[in-house]
Amino acid sequence: MVAAYRTIVAAFAVLAKAGMLTPEPPFRPVAQVTGADTAIESPRVAMIQDQSAWNDLWREHRQTFQINVPQNAPIDDSERPKVNFSTDVVLCLFGGQSKNVGGFELAQIGDLKDQVIVRIKPTLLPATGAELLQNPYMFLILPRTRRKMSVQLDQSALGGDGWRTLADLPPTKH
Repeated sequence: MVAAYRTIVAAFAVLAKAGMLTPEPPFRPVAQVTGADTAIESPRVAMIQDQSAWNDLWREHRQTFQINVPQNAPIDDSERPKVNFSTDVVLCLFGGQSKNVGGFELAQIGDLKDQVIVRIKPTLLPATGAELLQNPYMFLILPRTRRKMSVQLDQSALGGDGWRTLADLPPTKH
């Protein structure tokens, strides 16, 4: 009986050390940045988990279309949020060329036991009679999680119905 008890205690100790018994705190964004002036013109969802990938994506996001600019010319990254990739990741949403969409806002985070649902709404520009083509984007700095993540877009602001899943992403913490 004592041996079985010791085995159970040892198993719980191993699970606790691995962080599997510690519940994650409520899932909340660390920071967010949004706008309509990205150089990325195609719709995309990306999860950035390290500094190298963040550097590459920022370069693509802020690349210039000017003539005679060398490929490796420095890009002003003073606006780029600093990220501690040991604890956080960056969820990136690019809307592609869109009419009158000035960015995105975080509508809701569904904090479930085995899944996080991130719901995003487009921010519409005021109607002026002219349709402006924009390249909206959003960067959400989020804590790493052992849960799967679903990214959903509110279609109602764009003339559709309900929420559309843009991406189902794997856990970012092991």
